[in-house]
Amino acid sequence: MKKIFLIFFNIVLLLSLQYGFANSLSNNQKYTLKVIPKIKYIKTFENLAGDPFRIVKSTTDLGFVTVGVISGSGTISGGFIQNCNVIISKWNADGQLKWQRIFGGKGDDIPYFLETLRDGGIVVVGTTTSRDGDLKGLAKGDKDAFIIRYDKTGRLVWKSVFGGKGSDEFKMVVESVDGGFIVVGSSNSIDGDLKGLSKGESDALIVKYDRKGKIQWKKTFGGSNIDYFNFIISMDDKSYVAVGNALSVDKDIRNLKKDTDKYRGDVLITKWDDKGNLLWKKVFGGTGDEMVNTVVRHKTGIIMSINVSVCKGGDIKNLLV
Repeated sequence: MKKIFLIFFNIVLLLSLQYGFANSLSNNQKYTLKVIPKIKYIKTFENLAGDPFRIVKSTTDLGFVTVGVISGSGTISGGFIQNCNVIISKWNADGQLKWQRIFGGKGDDIPYFLETLRDGGIVVVGTTTSRDGDLKGLAKGDKDAFIIRYDKTGRLVWKSVFGGKGSDEFKMVVESVDGGFIVVGSSNSIDGDLKGLSKGESDALIVKYDRKGKIQWKKTFGGSNIDYFNFIISMDDKSYVAVGNALSVDKDIRNLKKDTDKYRGDVLITKWDDKGNLLWKKVFGGTGDEMVNTVVRHKTGIIMSINVSVCKGGDIKNLLV
């Protein structure tokens, strides 16, 4: 029987001071910082077929919320969860479950990102193949992007599905300064919500919702090959930096890529204002394959962690050791 563990750590900081000739501090002083995690509690959960704790975020009440998937049919086959539903759990600081919600239908409903909100609520984005249950009457195609918003008590405030007859995904969301949401992902649909927006085999996607779940604007970015966004960062000037990968060499990517091989991707970086206007676009890479792993905000801009394959030239020249 599979057991799922939820472990909460306290972080204890130990500061060790070593100094030379006197007990007073001097220029020769050395600091050693040690971080030792102390387990506060461990909880186990049985009879759960799935992966319910994929994402963990702290909340304003010092508790935390977890999001993952649970099998709607109760089965796992070949290491893959069958008939995934989204499971959202709210916990207090002592690890007590305050509320739990399951979202989805008889298809596969997969969450990719969770954002905690200023009012204590949460928003979850991902992709779904369901046409019934919570998605009844909302499906646009075979695989749609979804966004769902809950208040701090676990009440479903609204739900929305985005896409066409192709494959559409929302990968990340941030709360905008006006209380709405900026979502990024990818799409290869040419109809439905993407009618007139398609640029190639698969496009990077950015969508703005208001606080009530109404679409305010939607944009695609890319060329004739595969391009996508999977990170979005909110900046102090009310702009947004969307980051992903580009394999295209034409249209929006023309003259930007260092490598024209259609099978090798470069890191794609774009900046947008709150009205959906593209402020600038950049591509980072060399003659190999580059892929961004993580993007975090810094006071002077953004910091990215990038996987770099063996390559020569471009932005990677003289950087590999």
